[in-house]
Amino acid sequence: MLIRRKPNNEEKYIIVTNEDLAYELQANGIMPKYIDGENMYFVRSEVIEDFIKAKER
Repeated sequence: MLIRRKPNNEEKYIIVTNEDLAYELQANGIMPKYIDGENMYFVRSEVIEDFIKAKER
């Protein structure tokens, strides 16, 4: 379920502002927990961090 607001404890989430990256994460089965109009918040995990690092290369 996607919650439409900012999370109270943002340090537990990876904030994605890039629409293309957010789309790629979702296309690979990684769903956001929160959305606030501009940003998507994904629960911080090694899988997401590794995926983002691989995309930055």
